[in-house]
Amino acid sequence: MLADRLCVLLSDRALRDELGREARRHALQYDWGLIAGRIAGLYEELTGLSRIPAISGVPLGLDTHQISL
Repeated sequence: MLADRLCVLLSDRALRDELGREARRHALQYDWGLIAGRIAGLYEELTGLSRIPAISGVPLGLDTHQISL
């Protein structure tokens, strides 16, 4: 039961700390920098275009009208 589990968490500081560390480690997998890199890599793989430095999210030297998603 949820209430029982919450009581365990309230009474067990070591368990709370461990769960907190694991939750943070798990959440870091979804850091925007990592996700953006994965998406850019996927686009690179699908389009055959290599990564180009970007300003304001628009790659330099790339005509965005030529890209169809």
